[in-house]
Amino acid sequence: MSKYFSTIKHFDIPLLIVSGLLILLGLIVQYSISLSGDQMEIFYRQLVFAGLGTIAFLFFASYNYHNLAKLNRVGYIVLLLSLIYLLVFGDPIRGSARWIDFGFFQLQPGEIAKVIVGIGLARYLYLKRGEINSWKSVLVTFVYALIPAALIFLEPDLDAAVIIMSIWFGVLMVSPVR
Repeated sequence: MSKYFSTIKHFDIPLLIVSGLLILLGLIVQYSISLSGDQMEIFYRQLVFAGLGTIAFLFFASYNYHNLAKLNRVGYIVLLLSLIYLLVFGDPIRGSARWIDFGFFQLQPGEIAKVIVGIGLARYLYLKRGEINSWKSVLVTFVYALIPAALIFLEPDLDAAVIIMSIWFGVLMVSPVR
């Protein structure tokens, strides 16, 4: 437990205070809205999500992100399988199948794809930093981003597909590719 507290002491305290105040303000507004409409269950649900989000924040803030980069291969495969699942079995809502329903929550793989593709591209470019100035490396990164972007485009979800390709372009621009 002392190892965890030594990690916490390196947090950006003003950022933590502002984030906490924003969560508190959001809960106050949600409470006042729920109180006027006699729908307190919405406030309670938001309170649970705020608590879970805070716990997730503290966990990921103390998590070693290098492990996250190493797990990216598995995450990429799970992402592709979930996108294929959406294309085959997805329930279209207003013409597009973007959500996987787990019963107690819904997951949109297109949003997770942005994080997974960004981490995967950064890791690949880091590992290939000596041999990155070739068309082959650029083509590999392009295909890596294009596959999930194309699957998301077929849902159809054009904005998420464009954002994924923009992430590819942005990561490529900040990398040492000539």
